[in-house]
Amino acid sequence: MEKDARIDWLGDVRRDEKRGSVYISGERHTIVHSDSFRLYREGISEIIGDGADAVLYMAGKRHGENFVKVMLKKSAIAGFARRFRWGRNRITEKVADVLSQYGFGATSIEKMDLDKESIIVIKNSCIASSYKKRQEGPVCSYISGLLAGGAKAIAGGDYNSVETHCIAKGDKNCRFVIKKEK
Repeated sequence: MEKDARIDWLGDVRRDEKRGSVYISGERHTIVHSDSFRLYREGISEIIGDGADAVLYMAGKRHGENFVKVMLKKSAIAGFARRFRWGRNRITEKVADVLSQYGFGATSIEKMDLDKESIIVIKNSCIASSYKKRQEGPVCSYISGLLAGGAKAIAGGDYNSVETHCIAKGDKNCRFVIKKEK
């Protein structure tokens, strides 16, 4: 019987001070200030214009896919999934919890159907909340990419994620609609 299979990622932090490295679940990580994503977006926009969000989306998508693949092989999620015979939906819930633990914002699943459409809501997005002036459009393209890449790693196939609501636009939360590509 599964009691509390909450994965404590921060409890699995190991520092190697000699090498100047931080590891979570055996994988090297770095701590990045939340304003960095806004600054990346602004810097890329200065160089290539409107394509900045596409660049950040693709980077997030690749990162999400690779990170979740590693998680599904090496992490506590992999062990719990085997032990308790978790399906894709339960694994998705745990991966969504990882976004919260990593500081991207309080993540919840509004709707889950990996074959059709899933909806993820993030309260207090670290990216959107770094914008002090209201933006015309959504700004969490990196998170949107993470979600699409994570879905691909969990369910196979290719996914797209679209941010339909964003705190930076004045919405209450950031909301992402993830759909499998046909």
